[in-house]
Amino acid sequence: MSIDDEDRKEQLRRAAMPANERLMLEWIERLSERVTTNEAETQRRMDFILDQQAQFSINLESLREAQSRTDASVAQLTEQVQTIARQQEHINEVVSVIADSQQHTDERLSALIDIVREGRNGSSQ
Repeated sequence: MSIDDEDRKEQLRRAAMPANERLMLEWIERLSERVTTNEAETQRRMDFILDQQAQFSINLESLREAQSRTDASVAQLTEQVQTIARQQEHINEVVSVIADSQQHTDERLSALIDIVREGRNGSSQ
């Protein structure tokens, strides 16, 4: 028997039913279609949510790895800044010593210049 023959028999059977039973059968079929549609839609939504959750987990792991690398970089930079700060303190000390030495050299040079001037002044007279 073909599908067309089965459909024709179903139509005849329904035509023979009282109107209220036929209406009730149509409502049941519609409700069944709705339930099936709602189940499929619910399944699609659940699949979407699960896919999003999986992608979220992947993204979160990627962010954790990136944060770990950032933490390591910050620690390394902090160490480098501390090293530079110590070196700058040493440079400041050296510059201070050089400035004191320069002051002493300037004083001695001024004294020498004064001696030379006095000697010239004394010999030119």
